[in-house]
Amino acid sequence: MEDPTLTAKAEAFKNKGNDQFKKGQYQEAIDLYSEAIECCPSNPAYYTNRCIAYIKIEKFDLAMGDCKIALEKDPKFCKAYNRMSKCYIALG
Repeated sequence: MEDPTLTAKAEAFKNKGNDQFKKGQYQEAIDLYSEAIECCPSNPAYYTNRCIAYIKIEKFDLAMGDCKIALEKDPKFCKAYNRMSKCYIALG
């Protein structure tokens, strides 16, 4: 089980990352999602959030890697499949 303090810290990083993403500040969002992952590596949503930011800056291999990790964490996490399909389309 995750430490509740780290989980709260991870959520704060994720929320800040979401704010940066909405502003089009994708690298800043990636950095913040990475901080969330460092605090709480078992949450697949943090990987798919970072994945979509990677897609926005056309780093599809890194995005695909995050999708794969998210699916290792939760094989039923639909958002990871959706984002993985975006990567496959972009990569041809």
